[in-house]
Amino acid sequence: MPLRHHLVSKGYQKNFADDRQRLTIIDSHSGDVIERQRPTKRNWVEEGWASFTDANGNPNVELEREFSRIEAQVMRRIREVNVDVCGPQHRGPIINLFAIHLVRSNSFLAMRQKVHEQSLPSLLEEIAESPELADRFREQFKRDPLPGELLALATASADATITTKASQVDSIAQQHNRAAEILDKWGLQVVEIDDRLPGFVISDVPVVHANLTDMRFGFRDELALGDANLVLAPLTRRTLVCFTARSERHTVLRTKAKVRSVNAILARAALAEVACHPDDELEVSRLIRNPPPIRRPQDVPTTCLEQPTSAGHSGQHGIV
Repeated sequence: MPLRHHLVSKGYQKNFADDRQRLTIIDSHSGDVIERQRPTKRNWVEEGWASFTDANGNPNVELEREFSRIEAQVMRRIREVNVDVCGPQHRGPIINLFAIHLVRSNSFLAMRQKVHEQSLPSLLEEIAESPELADRFREQFKRDPLPGELLALATASADATITTKASQVDSIAQQHNRAAEILDKWGLQVVEIDDRLPGFVISDVPVVHANLTDMRFGFRDELALGDANLVLAPLTRRTLVCFTARSERHTVLRTKAKVRSVNAILARAALAEVACHPDDELEVSRLIRNPPPIRRPQDVPTTCLEQPTSAGHSGQHGIV
């Protein structure tokens, strides 16, 4: 497998592209068009993002291979979903799509690093003060540790482990599983757009977890999934899914104002770029330049903005 990884899978992007699999790419801050007719095959690609070199010097791409396998299986189901079609056979694929794209992002890695930097000092001090570590030191070196020596050794060991690419990839896999567990406890609602209206956008952070109480959007705002009160993502240009505190009736958006209110949230969570169908270019540029205020949109139920009590995870001490 090549070491070029799509941060937003190519099959997912095709759901928003034209017949030639081309997208219009727009700056999420200015609304300026960055590129027209960008092929999905070269959009949001990074070299070696989810791979690492093992002890034998060989590239390990198992995580990206597994993600690609899952995405190939779920994409057909994703494209079937609409307000009339969304059964148990679609729920698992949707959760997998959400979980993969929550953790396959540079904003996730940045938050992971920050969490480690904040939590490691106290953890390392606790480890360094443990009698077990002192006993192991004496057994190996046949002497008592010098003042501060155990802490220095623990710090060096942590730096050598946590900062490695292997540790990064392992964390991505673990947090993907945790995200899937959290989402599986929520209700699912499908939101569809009337065919006469412009479609949904997809951004370089396609799955949005937000807290609209304090206006934080995603990992870039240091928001853990468990602290979000809104989780949503477009599946295609015409369909979007919300995970809610309890099951809600599926709905169709029939006004441009309602579409804009949802697209404003999707664009707000982007790091740098949003992509859209070429026919939607003008509308999306206008939206970013003059966004509507983000509030509780009438087309997304109030329960979507409530903290699910069944999730059992505060998120305050972790990433997801």
